[in-house]
Amino acid sequence: MKQKKRTLSAFAALILAISLTPLASAQAAPVSGLTSAQNQTVNALFKALASSDPDKIAVAKRKYLVAGSAAYHYVDMIQNHYSTVKYFKSINSFGIPSGVTPAAEPKGTYSRVARGVRFNASADAFDGFNSRFVFNSKGKLRNWTVGTLANSNRLRLSDRIWPITSSVTLNGFLVDGGYIYKEPNKKATAQLRVTNKANNLKSWSFAGGNYGDPSNNYLDLGQTISGCLYMEQTAYFQTQLPSWPVIADGTEAVINPPVFNGCGDGSSTTSAVFRFRTG
Repeated sequence: MKQKKRTLSAFAALILAISLTPLASAQAAPVSGLTSAQNQTVNALFKALASSDPDKIAVAKRKYLVAGSAAYHYVDMIQNHYSTVKYFKSINSFGIPSGVTPAAEPKGTYSRVARGVRFNASADAFDGFNSRFVFNSKGKLRNWTVGTLANSNRLRLSDRIWPITSSVTLNGFLVDGGYIYKEPNKKATAQLRVTNKANNLKSWSFAGGNYGDPSNNYLDLGQTISGCLYMEQTAYFQTQLPSWPVIADGTEAVINPPVFNGCGDGSSTTSAVFRFRTG
């Protein structure tokens, strides 16, 4: 009887090891065409992105990406997203730090296969199949191709993301940075760095408003990360668009968001224009 139990235990351990092997191999599979060092860079970067932790993403951005490159802009945009979510969760209804540490955001997942990296982010805008990684002479990433999770609609990051290059103050809001990102699913995400330059609290709604591109085509804004801005506070306004807007280097666009004087109960509607130039 003891011999039988030992045999069954060994068999169970073998089955467990076999069942775990494909998952471990999928995670550790090298991307074909890359050196060992390049594979380590890709793995470390997507491990940081999947953490949904803006501090870890910031470290990886500086360590593994060419500053000012399309890859840097893309990862910077992801970091900004998680930083903004964390920030708005940490302030009270008057835009003042509450002293409460917000709960961590859900983690994403990633898996490496021979053709690239499948990244399923906790923020759906950044889901995609990542491949054709391009490095500089120092081993840092500067560009790659992103498609849907099923690896369709592939485009280089340099053809997907546009940095905002202007600095415009209107209606008490300064817009002086951010990105427009063409998602592989044919939607787009607009992320603007906004500072409250008024002498009162400002806030924006989670839905409503529109985006006007250079061709005078207007798109409805999707759900935004909503929060309150104290005077001189800065945060990122982020929203999803239902389709790709017209974008080109040196062209101007405008976002008309639903904005309020004050925050929460007692606030009143007002108007605002976020005007900016891309490229």
